[in-house]
Amino acid sequence: MLWNSIGFELLELLGEGSQGSVYKALRSDRSSGLRQIVAVKILHSKTAVSLWRQEFESLSRVRSNYCVQVLSFEWFKRRPALILEFVEGASLAQLGQMCILNDDEIYEISAQLQSALRDLHEHQVFHGDLSPQNVLVDTTGRVRVLDFGLANSSLEHSRVTPRFASPERLAGGPSSLAADLYSLGKVAEYLRGSENAESPYLHMDPNQRSFQDQIGRASCR
Repeated sequence: MLWNSIGFELLELLGEGSQGSVYKALRSDRSSGLRQIVAVKILHSKTAVSLWRQEFESLSRVRSNYCVQVLSFEWFKRRPALILEFVEGASLAQLGQMCILNDDEIYEISAQLQSALRDLHEHQVFHGDLSPQNVLVDTTGRVRVLDFGLANSSLEHSRVTPRFASPERLAGGPSSLAADLYSLGKVAEYLRGSENAESPYLHMDPNQRSFQDQIGRASCR
C-alpha cells in the first residue's frame, strides 16, 4: 500500500482490540531510500475521521522516553491508521505470565510508569485506560506506554478496563491524572499479586492521589 512516495508492507499482526488492529510493518520512502520498522494501527471506525485527526495532533506532540511515539496519521485500505514507533518487547500482561517479578522490579516499573504519566500530564494528555495490556517493557528494560489519550475523548469516552479503572471512571467520569494514578496503583497490585491498601495511588478521594518523589533501578531476570 503506497501513500505518495511512502510504502508500507505489513509483516506481522501484533494484536487486535476494540479500536483497531496493530501490525508490524516496513515503512519505505522511495524518494530517499530510507526504510524503517514501524507499527501500524488500522482503526475500525471510518465515521469519526476528523476526531481521529484531532487526537493525532494532540498525541503526536508527546515526547517521552516512556511513551511510544505517534508518528503520523494515514489511510490504509480506506481506513484511518496511526503510524507508531515500533517497540521490541513484551507487555506487562505477558511478563506476568513469563516470570515472577521481585519487589525491586515492581518498584522500578511503577517508577517508570509514574514518569510516563508525568510526561503525558505535562502535554495535557491523560491515558484513560492504563492496564498491563498497554504497557510494554522493551529489550533494554524500559517501560513504554501505548494507547494513551485515546480513551479520554469523545471517541472512546467510556472505554476502560474495569479491573484497573478508578471508581470515578467506573461511574462514568472523565479521564484525569488522578484516575491514571489510581490505575498505576492497580497495575502495581497486579504485578505483586496482592492488594496494597497503603498505596498512595489508591486513595478513594481523587484529591489525595499525587506523584511520589521516588525512583529505583531494576530489571526483569
